[in-house]
Amino acid sequence: MAVEKKNQEDRAAKNEVERLALEAENKRQQDVAARNEAERLALESEKTRQQEAAAKNEVERLALEAEKKRQEEAATKNEAERLAIESEKKRQEEAAAKNDLNRSIELLSNSYRLNPEPETAYASYDEEPF
Repeated sequence: MAVEKKNQEDRAAKNEVERLALEAENKRQQDVAARNEAERLALESEKTRQQEAAAKNEVERLALEAEKKRQEEAATKNEAERLAIESEKKRQEEAAAKNDLNRSIELLSNSYRLNPEPETAYASYDEEPF
């Protein structure tokens, strides 16, 4: 009976060792699964971060493109305004020149009407010309 008890104790010890070995293997597999899950989550997080960075870069690119277009439109508008001002100045100068010419013609015409003949051009003055 002592041998049988010893065999039972040996089997119980062997079973306990197997149980502990299975428990340890199970724990190791859980640890590996946890590490794999942590790595998967880290990769997913990195992918999300890269997508967000790409989206941010795209937003910045679009903003810069819009700003460039706004500046080009402002430059075009400024050039159009400059040309309009230049054109108006030229028109005013031409109108002033035309007015000066018309005044000169009118003055000459009035002068001719007042003094139609050269010998009477100084008739209103008491002194001789030159």
